[in-house]
Amino acid sequence: MADPERLRYWVAELGGSGSVVGQAAISREWSDWRDGWIWWLQSVYVAQPYRGCGVFRAIYQHIEQEARGNPEVIGLRLYVKTTISPRATYLSVAGNEARRLLGFRSALARTLRQTRDPSV
Repeated sequence: MADPERLRYWVAELGGSGSVVGQAAISREWSDWRDGWIWWLQSVYVAQPYRGCGVFRAIYQHIEQEARGNPEVIGLRLYVKTTISPRATYLSVAGNEARRLLGFRSALARTLRQTRDPSV
């Protein structure tokens, strides 16, 4: 890829052993409306034996710290499908901000479904 910032990965290693126990990536989206980059957190995975041990929390906090340190980044969002488990994990780590962000997409989708006019 010509632009290494287009997709970045982070990995969590087990105590410096080189064994990868978790990963996450971000892709970027420019927001003209907010005049900055939104980082989309995706490709999150934690190996089964290490789930519930703070691996995702450590990865998320590291990425969040980088995002906050970059004045061009205006938001951090999570890309999830309909699976409940990732949403619950993200809510426990990101708190109220995550509730607002995850709720927005669902409310917007409901609004679009309700207001579709077949004649348009």
